[in-house]
Amino acid sequence: MLIQSVNIYLAPMRLLAILFLLIPFLAAAQVASDSSSVVENEWENENFTQEDKIYNRSVWTFVDNPALAGFDRKLAVAYRFRMKNLAMGVPNEEGNLELAFMQHEAFIDLSTGGPKQNWGTAIYYSNEKELQHNIQKIISASSFRVNMKDHHLIFGVKMTMQFSKLNDWDKLTFIDMFDPRYGHVYQTNEVRPNSTYNFLYFGGGLRYYWKRFAFDYSVEWKSTEGWALSQIPTSVLRNKLKAVYHFNVGDGVTISPEAALDIKSTGNDFAFFSGFVTISYLDKFYGQLGMADLNRFTFRGGYQLKNYLIIEVGGASYLNENMKKIAGLAAVDVGIRYQIRPWFR
Repeated sequence: MLIQSVNIYLAPMRLLAILFLLIPFLAAAQVASDSSSVVENEWENENFTQEDKIYNRSVWTFVDNPALAGFDRKLAVAYRFRMKNLAMGVPNEEGNLELAFMQHEAFIDLSTGGPKQNWGTAIYYSNEKELQHNIQKIISASSFRVNMKDHHLIFGVKMTMQFSKLNDWDKLTFIDMFDPRYGHVYQTNEVRPNSTYNFLYFGGGLRYYWKRFAFDYSVEWKSTEGWALSQIPTSVLRNKLKAVYHFNVGDGVTISPEAALDIKSTGNDFAFFSGFVTISYLDKFYGQLGMADLNRFTFRGGYQLKNYLIIEVGGASYLNENMKKIAGLAAVDVGIRYQIRPWFR
């Protein structure tokens, strides 16, 4: 389907402003541990080489793994806008087609404490449109770091609040409504889900890293109950494992291959594999190519300006020809992140 117009709806900024103001005050109330042992050149210390890479300071960190809250030991705010399935549209009140899938995301992330032990605190907000569904999420994540000479372990927990609303169900079109021979349109057999559904779910994770190697594990459980289109109660247990190694090939170039396994349990287990290769230069530029879910080719690039501002662009394309015809380009996104060294460092 062709898109005749694309309307971008901004997320509620008042709620976002409150969240952004709240976290620094909460973090400032914590006691900084080992503050007297902070060294002037801690960023040049070999124990922090992974945190000082632009690869690890990309726009998104703790959303998938709460152990990454405060991981890079900076105060950061970020925003991203993403469009998905660019050839798919839904009719608006004027009868024109709007983009069917798009998302606004923002977060604030802060670490407190000294170099040996460290708390991370973060808040994330997103407003996402999926066909006629509008989904808003607020994620609160906290992490705690344990350093053991060259070995580092970070634990994290998160809580997610999701607010879901269904708009204009009657405007949706399903495949069982069409007769391919005569073009007749029938009534769909899909069951209308609840108009609104709000729920709370939890997750946890850890990161272990040693010099240039890192291993991540995260787990999340949620029950969507009657929100799916089929209105079948669905409990989802998600386990994700990821490993990455950073090869320093000289002249400021680092090559970082990573592999991930995502296991979703909904009564049956579904395993998704993904792999990426990231090349960074002088910790100022990076490019990434990879495969997601074995059905999407992804690409991403970023630039860091004076250690404060990171700008990212990315996208994804379907490998399946039928999906290309139906959905077009899988995703396009642009993000910006501003980061500073916290005042107590």
